[in-house]
Amino acid sequence: TDANVKNESLSSVQQLGITMTVRYGKFLNLLKDGAENDLALVLKHCERFLKQQQAPVKSSLHILF
Repeated sequence: TDANVKNESLSSVQQLGITMTVRYGKFLNLLKDGAENDLALVLKHCERFLKQQQAPVKSSLHILF
């Protein structure tokens, strides 16, 4: 749900990426104020979706890595 996703936190690198992206988007007049929150929410949803799509490794070869 949206409430669960909103409670998740982003890493400092992700936060920096959002800040840089929004700053550049505002410079190009493509984004408005408040875009940071929207972009963070999209990133959190993508991260959750991708985690759900990961399949566990069941091969004995994974011990070699």
